[in-house]
Amino acid sequence: VTIIPASSTLTVSNLQSTSHAISKNGAGALAVNNIRAASLTINAGAVAILTDGSASGTSRVGALSIAPPSTLDLTDNDLVVQNGDYAATIALVAQSRNGGAWDQPGIISSAARNHATHSTTLGVLRGSDYLAVNGNTFGPFTVDANDVLVKYTYYGDTDFNGVVDFDDYSRTDNGFNNDRTGWMNGDFDANGIVDFDDYSLIDQAFNTQSGTLRRAMSYLDGSDRSDEGMNSPVLQLVVDHFQQFGQRYATGFLSSVPEPTGVLWLSALAAIASRRSRRNRAR
Repeated sequence: VTIIPASSTLTVSNLQSTSHAISKNGAGALAVNNIRAASLTINAGAVAILTDGSASGTSRVGALSIAPPSTLDLTDNDLVVQNGDYAATIALVAQSRNGGAWDQPGIISSAARNHATHSTTLGVLRGSDYLAVNGNTFGPFTVDANDVLVKYTYYGDTDFNGVVDFDDYSRTDNGFNNDRTGWMNGDFDANGIVDFDDYSLIDQAFNTQSGTLRRAMSYLDGSDRSDEGMNSPVLQLVVDHFQQFGQRYATGFLSSVPEPTGVLWLSALAAIASRRSRRNRAR
């Protein structure tokens, strides 16, 4: 498929599965519902999966090649690379992520880039690791141990179940204490180690998911270091990690929430929480 000029986009909302290879050429963009093919080679321009977030948006390819400065944008969707190169896939995600900017060549997620609190990302797991903690299906596909899986999810979702919970913290603590690496062990920024940056990412995502992000931020930015409202388990993790890692952790946590979007999102969240509280009192 050749698409030119760079400003042009070809959208195919019902691309069918094929046993053939797909090659993308030209500086323009190809936007599709998913790609399920023998291989995908992006020689130039961009390929984007249309926003979906369900199993129907999951792509699967037998091989993947992305030539710089090209990109594959998964948006809010997942990807299976059969018999894939695990290290190469991580590298494609890590270089594209670029500290959360998602503005470099490789595998990107515009959904993560545009998320109001920047609490989502693309995680990468070996098929064997996924099978150790899950069933044998990933989206609509059966997983093989040699597959490489890429999932749009929260930072900290070590087992790809779509949420951050205390099982994820257990794996992250194990990775930190035993100098392990990889997504399942808590290396959420794919820099090769589990450190305070990874704890700031999982804590920020957990507090976003739990509706306690506003209180966590006021504690870490120093505007309210009191114990008031800090008794929930998710907020106690914030306190513990701040005491363990200090200001570096707080800075990492706070910088992951964009301004002014983060403020607007938190205000909306507070309004929702207030309405829920009023409804509960009325019952």
